[in-house]
Amino acid sequence: MLSYLDLQPGLAVLDCGMGMGFYSLVMSELYPEIIVYGIDSEEKVLRYAQQQLADRRVVVTRGDI
Repeated sequence: MLSYLDLQPGLAVLDCGMGMGFYSLVMSELYPEIIVYGIDSEEKVLRYAQQQLADRRVVVTRGDI
């Protein structure tokens, strides 16, 4: 699925409804030169995602879409 996105260095990706951050983690591993912005409304899963993604170029924030 991610290969269809054609992610290039310097791009930013929004992961809406990121949950525990699985896709954010995968994108940050496959494309370390991009920045991922993850948003979710559930505080509990965001805390987990922040811990798992702390050393990556992923910005985690609480919000609703």
